[in-house]
Amino acid sequence: MQVSIQHTYTELEPLPQAREVYPALIGLVRRVALLASVLLLNVSAGATLGLANLGFTVWTGSSIGGVLGLIAGVTMAILMKMPTNVENYRVDTLEQIRGVTTNESAHEALDALTQFFYYPLTSVSHHYDLHTLYRNLATVGDFLDKSRPDAIKVWKEFLTHLNAKVFKTPDGQSHIFVSAGLLSRLSGKQLEIASGWLSSWYPNGGDLDEIVKIGKESFGETAAFSTDKIKATMAKYKPSGMKIIKNQANGRVLGYGWYYTEDGVAHIAEIARRPEAAKLNIGSLVLHDLIKQQRPGTRVQMTVRKNHPYLHRLKGWHFQEVKELPSHFDSEDGILLELDRPKYDEMISQLG
Repeated sequence: MQVSIQHTYTELEPLPQAREVYPALIGLVRRVALLASVLLLNVSAGATLGLANLGFTVWTGSSIGGVLGLIAGVTMAILMKMPTNVENYRVDTLEQIRGVTTNESAHEALDALTQFFYYPLTSVSHHYDLHTLYRNLATVGDFLDKSRPDAIKVWKEFLTHLNAKVFKTPDGQSHIFVSAGLLSRLSGKQLEIASGWLSSWYPNGGDLDEIVKIGKESFGETAAFSTDKIKATMAKYKPSGMKIIKNQANGRVLGYGWYYTEDGVAHIAEIARRPEAAKLNIGSLVLHDLIKQQRPGTRVQMTVRKNHPYLHRLKGWHFQEVKELPSHFDSEDGILLELDRPKYDEMISQLG
């Protein structure tokens, strides 16, 4: 006897995947069309005003309208990023997933992703946008109903469509989107990590290269510490130390953090991870280990951008604002934070 499975829901079907065929040319054609439409509209309006006996000729009205239309059209064409079939595919797929997801965190992530993918993905405005992108994608996958294989399939195809997408960072560097970790996470495969200190697990040259690369991806070419500067600072201001997180399976560096001590104050210089290593608690693990490394009574400080996306989390861990640092990160303002150690220790004790 053949048994058929009856679903109590309408199954989702993956949307046809859109191909990026000459996206620059398509964008140019759309902008030219927009410019021509605005120009024609203003010329017509100017001619109409000329016919209305308002003190100038049709030719004058048309000319004035044409100039104003040209200015308005060029401005709109520059400022407006017009969505293509690729963006429509992404946004429509996000709406599909929204319809089968009830979790509030997933909906917040979907809202952010819809805004992010509404326009062509050619570049990101801030380095932390990379981390936010991967985190939101991981959040949606984490809260998908695992009893809905149709939704899982739709989301897998969405992530696969993103894989190997190349876009520019604020420094003009190319970033290649990697969806392998997100796909493994969606399949229930947990990445095993290993950690060690610089003193007992000294990174080789390849590790240092990876650490600096991660720093540049997180903070930018000019703000990140170079290999020589890391070595020099840790050698000059002691005690100092670096915590490194690696993929246990292949030894690849996933994240790191380090501190140095000057005038009795421990300064957390950098904490960073690969964008694709989102939601592995690497940043939290490194931060807490750096704090635990300090002797009782040692003040702990760190400097972050004023618009740091995790500033609220740092304050939740009882880092308090000491002062603002105007233009500390090139053109961006910074904030000097200091740990309220008694409150932090009490929080940790309550967490067990």
